[in-house]
Amino acid sequence: MPVVTSKYLTGFFIKKWPFVNYSHLVIVWLVLFGILLIISQTLPYDSFIPYALKAAYIDNSPTPSGIKPEWYFLFLYYPLEILPKTFVIIVSLVIFLAVLFTPFLFKRISMKTHILIAIFIFVYLFVSTVYGGDIVQIIRK
Repeated sequence: MPVVTSKYLTGFFIKKWPFVNYSHLVIVWLVLFGILLIISQTLPYDSFIPYALKAAYIDNSPTPSGIKPEWYFLFLYYPLEILPKTFVIIVSLVIFLAVLFTPFLFKRISMKTHILIAIFIFVYLFVSTVYGGDIVQIIRK
């Protein structure tokens, strides 16, 4: 295998890292990315291209009553219609933290328990996504 070297790699380092040192290109890329980031954060969005539709669609009227969120938010949307908002937010936070710390929380639990928890979560997500609107209508009657 031929060893590709550059003027930056000599002696001992040639045996350790047989590649060309591209650190100067990484630095140039980071500087250019930083400049682009600063420009994108400081200039208004219509500095170079006029955005004619800006004022036409600013509307502060309330959302129509028939609007529903996308299907992947329905498992959280329907409990918000039925239960108190504080309760749903706290339960959602607890579930998020449980998912975040899953490797530590469920370390000593058997595989059968893991499967039961996964089945329960799947059934809840499926039922609340597909039939959540019907459940809300039944509860409100």
